[in-house]
Amino acid sequence: MMVPASFDTGRLDIVYKTAHLFTAVYLGFNSTALDIMYIVLMALCAAQLNILKERLSSILKNNRVDAKDMDEVIDGMLRNCVILHEAINR
Repeated sequence: MMVPASFDTGRLDIVYKTAHLFTAVYLGFNSTALDIMYIVLMALCAAQLNILKERLSSILKNNRVDAKDMDEVIDGMLRNCVILHEAINR
């Protein structure tokens, strides 16, 4: 449904309606494209947070090492988690 012009278009009514149609289609397409982009970015952040959660919850479960090497393994895993967390925040 066309929005009527707030002024008298006279003979240029067809030009106004054509420009309005193209503008409405263009803005509608961009609005949809931006919504999809935001949804994809939110899904990507959620996936990264799930990866971070899994890594933090399984630090000790997946690593069967000696007690003396445990500190190095935990430090390495935590460093990787911090790097991933900083990447999420950017």
